[in-house]
Amino acid sequence: MPVQLPARERRLRDPLPSDMANLVTELDEQLDPFLSQPYAFYGHSMGALIAYEIIRRRRERLAGLPVRLLTGGCRAPHLPAAFVSAYSEPDESLLNTMLDIGGVSPYLLEYPEWLRAALSLTRNDLRLCASRTDPGVDPLPIPIDAFYGTDDPLVSADDAGAWRSHTTESFALHAIRGDHFFLLRDSSAVFAARLSEVLAHASGGDPVGAR
Repeated sequence: MPVQLPARERRLRDPLPSDMANLVTELDEQLDPFLSQPYAFYGHSMGALIAYEIIRRRRERLAGLPVRLLTGGCRAPHLPAAFVSAYSEPDESLLNTMLDIGGVSPYLLEYPEWLRAALSLTRNDLRLCASRTDPGVDPLPIPIDAFYGTDDPLVSADDAGAWRSHTTESFALHAIRGDHFFLLRDSSAVFAARLSEVLAHASGGDPVGAR
């Protein structure tokens, strides 16, 4: 089940969240009725941090935890989030960064209004990441699988591998050919197959070897 954040798609008219803590509280409350059966979380980039924070909140309030956390294109939560300080940069600088990493299509340059909206949303996402308080390393009692793009300029293998310190259970690091948005690129089918394989093992808790 995909989770839509405020100010996106069908929630376009919903107000932008003020900070990460409020967003996590809201999402945890909204998702809770759907999490009575075994489930897993996959979060990409900022979504991985959100998933991690929801799990931490659920653990604190003794709610059911996922059988597995799967992260993609995200540095471990005790590391600085990728280019998080860019939320305070001028539009031109932020745009150039987004174009460099493939986060904005050059097609949008022909549509200034859409471009401004995309930059505003990106800036808010970065601000949300910057609003996180440092959780330190408090390992979760669930397995973690971390996926990263081999050509990602924002998240290295070491950055993704650092998720290892956030679990007391099994950990696997998965390299996927591609950049930060490998799940949307040519390697999407490879990623989907690997994700399915990991999830197939999740119910039994068996570790899946990295590739």
